[in-house]
Amino acid sequence: MQNQLQVQNLKNEIKQLENLFEISKSILSLSKGEFGRDSYTFRNNNYRTGYITEYLDYNKLSVKKTFHYLSIIRSSPVVKNNVVYFGSNSSYIHAVDCDTLEEIWRYKTYKEVMSIPAVDDDFVYVGSFDTFFYCIYAINGILKWKFKTDDWIYSSPLIVNDKVIFGSMDGTIYALNKYSGKLLWKVNTENWIISSPAYFEGTIIIGTRDKRILAIDINTGNIKWEIYTLAPIHATPSIYKYYI
Repeated sequence: MQNQLQVQNLKNEIKQLENLFEISKSILSLSKGEFGRDSYTFRNNNYRTGYITEYLDYNKLSVKKTFHYLSIIRSSPVVKNNVVYFGSNSSYIHAVDCDTLEEIWRYKTYKEVMSIPAVDDDFVYVGSFDTFFYCIYAINGILKWKFKTDDWIYSSPLIVNDKVIFGSMDGTIYALNKYSGKLLWKVNTENWIISSPAYFEGTIIIGTRDKRILAIDINTGNIKWEIYTLAPIHATPSIYKYYI
């Protein structure tokens, strides 16, 4: 009897490993197939998988140069056309040359910038704790437009076609026209939005601090479905598609 239980447990473990392998394979396939190009956004693509196709030899990594600034930097960098963009707690959005680490420009907001920028076409999109969401020309740091919310913005933006989507700690998920900053739709919740949105087949997926995972129609802002959880969600969703 004991031997039968051991054999059954071993079979279960092997089955779990096989399932994990298949899921991992599907994530890599999805990332390479649909978002293999540089997307210049948090976690590399709109599925938020964080996967990149380049191979890194970790044994050869070293510090080439450093960029020193007087304040804390909590905003992760994104890179496009050899320029790295990020925010700082000194209330600035920075653009720095990747080769020389010389600062190309900086844009002053009125509070900390902890949101991670997204770069699309010729513009940088990012939110600030000053309650504004900014669209800035990537080449020179000049403001194109800004949009006012009612609280800090920690969520990192998602750009899909002509829309830019993000959450605010005023409890609202916003969709703006990325060219004009015009409000297209918004979804109100009962607590902060810290999670960053992910995208899959016409649907925005995001977590909330009112203990839900929301699926929102990207065109209308209507909630397609929601799942209630046992605690607030700060984490950003990651999307995979299972291939058989």
